[in-house]
Order: sequence, then C-alpha cells, then structure tokens
Amino acid sequence: MAAAVFSTLTYEFFGLATAMVVDWDNLVSVSLGLVMILASLIFRYGAELEGEAVTQG
Repeated sequence: MAAAVFSTLTYEFFGLATAMVVDWDNLVSVSLGLVMILASLIFRYGAELEGEAVTQG
C-alpha cells in the first residue's frame, strides 16, 4: 500500500505521468527506480540511527 502511494506521489511530483506520453517509458522507469532505491537507503539509515539511539538511551 505504501509503495503504491509513494510511486504515485513520485510520478506526480516529478511530472513523470506526462513524460510517459512522449514515449520515455525506459527513462521514467529508470528514474523512478533510482528514486525508490535512494528512498530505501535513507529509510534504512534512519532505522539504524533510531536503533542506536534506543540502545544508547
């Protein structure tokens, strides 16, 4: 559910829905994949920081 919402927001935020009409399907897919990978890295790093704060505090 969260992934569907995130991908929809990403498409609308970057205007990728209109780019797909121009037949940039591959570029749209690659850019969306990079955004998703970066988001997962950020969330993983945040979870690690939160885990360290819990164990120290």
